[in-house]
Amino acid sequence: MYEDKNFREVSEILLSNEEAGLSEEEASSRLAKNGKNKLEEKESDPWWKIFFGNIKDPMTLILALAAIISLILGIISMQKGQEGPEALADVFIIFGVVLLNATIGTIQEMKASKALEALKKMSAPTATVKRGGKILEIPAEDVVVGDIVILEEGRTVPADLRLIKSFSLKVDESSLTGESLPIEKDASIVLSVNVGVGDRVNEVFMSTPIVYGRGEGIVIGTGMETEIGRIASMLAGEG
Repeated sequence: MYEDKNFREVSEILLSNEEAGLSEEEASSRLAKNGKNKLEEKESDPWWKIFFGNIKDPMTLILALAAIISLILGIISMQKGQEGPEALADVFIIFGVVLLNATIGTIQEMKASKALEALKKMSAPTATVKRGGKILEIPAEDVVVGDIVILEEGRTVPADLRLIKSFSLKVDESSLTGESLPIEKDASIVLSVNVGVGDRVNEVFMSTPIVYGRGEGIVIGTGMETEIGRIASMLAGEG
């Protein structure tokens, strides 16, 4: 998002101060305007509700209607003596396809729901920020765009940040990119616009663990407006 700008430009755009951070009043105003820094909650439906929801899919209903018509025609043919029980073979095949489709859909939605819950558990519980010239420990849900966040080994990144300072900083981004090795970050680098997530060495992302080093960053995205939030949004769409 801001990988093509240096951190001073980002601070100016987001009306923040890299030394003092936001004032408490400004942070409260932004929190009220943009909402909590968390992934959206979605109540999980029981498996049977998901199953019948898949049966209500238009294509599945068409197949079910075809099966019912075939059943009626098969029974009529059998009563007239034109065909035997084999006349119902197509009915069982179609009903089998309907049940199979509904079962596969149910399994996929339940997996997506579990993956979404796993993403929520990865979120940082607290964050260290600069507010009004003071260093404070606050709930990660209260972090807002423009906050200056202090990063240390063993902590989890509370939001998407453009780095201001980095000292041998390495972050585990496997949950985002699949990369098994920690990524070394560098606040001084300015990249071209629209660089892929895995190549944004001057940014760190919500819910990724810091495995080595330390640094500071300015918040550029919170909640569902983060990279992990976009993944959560896609999973919620599958659920």
